[in-house]
Amino acid sequence: MIHFSKAVSAMVLALGMVGSASAAYPEAQPVKVLVGYTPGGTTDLVARIVAKGLSDELKQSFVVENKPGASNNIAMTDVARAKPDGYTLIVTTIASSVNATLFKKLNYDLKKDFSPVALIAKVPNVLVVNPKLPVNNVKELVEYVKKNKDKATYASSGIGSSQFLCGEQLNQDADTQILHVPFKGSAPGLTAVMAGDVLMEFDNMPSAWPFISSGKLKALAVTSKEKSAVAPQLPTMIESGFKDFDISSWFGVLAPAGMPKEDVELLNKAILKVVAKPEVQKQLADQGAIPQNMTPEQFGSFINDEVDRWGALITKLGVSAN
Repeated sequence: MIHFSKAVSAMVLALGMVGSASAAYPEAQPVKVLVGYTPGGTTDLVARIVAKGLSDELKQSFVVENKPGASNNIAMTDVARAKPDGYTLIVTTIASSVNATLFKKLNYDLKKDFSPVALIAKVPNVLVVNPKLPVNNVKELVEYVKKNKDKATYASSGIGSSQFLCGEQLNQDADTQILHVPFKGSAPGLTAVMAGDVLMEFDNMPSAWPFISSGKLKALAVTSKEKSAVAPQLPTMIESGFKDFDISSWFGVLAPAGMPKEDVELLNKAILKVVAKPEVQKQLADQGAIPQNMTPEQFGSFINDEVDRWGALITKLGVSAN
């Protein structure tokens, strides 16, 4: 009888453990959301807006953890190697689709090692120069560059960033040779433009807009196909004479490959619900971000298209990061 009681106790304990292990996602524990960039940048801001919304929506803590380095690759590698249970996510950017070709050696495969969850938003870049520069539009800037080749430099947050892509796209379209000057982030690049150390920068609207508003930077155009709601007075690069110039940063959520499909879909619906809330729409709009609405499958196709698009440009430029 004693042995029977022990057996029953063991069975009850085992069943309790199984029930605990199979708690509905994301009840079991807080969710870690990695950001491969420093705090305060656009990726970090977007991640924190969405993480707070998810915490409220799913009644679980979604905690943003910044892990910058190697053009987002350190954080991406961590997520690729994480357990595919949905408790480790990343808010990644356009840089991940560029890195797929730019880096010859990566510790992950963007197309194979992740479960696409949701595209959050797209953010246009804005072309800025020092207010003292004697140009008022992109055409005048190109003319200035061609006459002052020794001063022709552009800042970016590194090879593979959307700032870099914009700079090289302009070089191709305008037949210029503006020298790329990489910085550790967009903020140091903007500081260099304001100081007159670098001629120009294409930067995310949220990062650049405060300096444009205060008169510390002069904005010439936005890089998206559509005008920016934040600055409708600015022409697009297409309107400025570059017919195929349509480049926007994007921000989306990835999980490790193998995350249960039902949990991916639950998280996708929660993110889309958060992004659709008026207060979140306003927060994103204040950052110059345009909210998106895609299923996980659509986001996966979008990523594959971006890898192919930027892979062609990187190959044509003949640049490599390692």
